[in-house]
Amino acid sequence: MKQGMLTIKSDQLKILEQAAFQDFEERMVLHIREFFPDNFDAMGEADSRLLIQHGIEQAALYGFVSKQDVCKFIDLMVCFGAEFDTDVNEPWAKAILSDNSLLNASDRMDALFNAGMGQLDNRPS
Repeated sequence: MKQGMLTIKSDQLKILEQAAFQDFEERMVLHIREFFPDNFDAMGEADSRLLIQHGIEQAALYGFVSKQDVCKFIDLMVCFGAEFDTDVNEPWAKAILSDNSLLNASDRMDALFNAGMGQLDNRPS
């Protein structure tokens, strides 16, 4: 017996994408609450969600679309501010994000994240 191919209509696809987006947002809220409790308490859940949504949009502008890369981008936003990628006080971020030698998004994110962690290590306590 031959079975037909499953066809997903564009409105159905949008619903699936929205569900995946909401699931990621929920996971990120829990992530921030667990790993950055002071920041979460200061922002509250509503502002944390706004940060996450902004982070997803900003990350996509740089080609970061995997959940892991977007999560790291949002982690950096929590640590350095929502506009760390363009902040003149964080020139390391802009330098890495504009480095054309790092063509692979995950390699660029690894460099960005490692540089961010290095910045945190070098800040006075």
